[in-house]
Amino acid sequence: MQRQYLQSEEFARKNAAIEVNAGFRPSLSKEGTYVLVMRNPSSRTSDFQLKCFQTNGNSKIFQIAIPSGQSQELGFLEGWPGNFVRGEYCLAYYNGEQIWKIER
Repeated sequence: MQRQYLQSEEFARKNAAIEVNAGFRPSLSKEGTYVLVMRNPSSRTSDFQLKCFQTNGNSKIFQIAIPSGQSQELGFLEGWPGNFVRGEYCLAYYNGEQIWKIER
């Protein structure tokens, strides 16, 4: 049964989400703030849910889909209230299971 799962489409999709490389780059628009950059090194589209938290406790959920070999950014242009500042973080989920965390 486990061998069958390891060869399944579901396993491959989850792995693609787990393998995303996430980090921050300085914002070009406002000094001292950052933009989240997510890169998908896998050979398939990586799709997952990203829940991001502000320092005041507010949060917002994003549905993310990054094609194979591409990257996606998240900042105020993509719907995050402002750009990221120290203490803000995001949790990535695949089918309700937390798979990674990134913190500024």
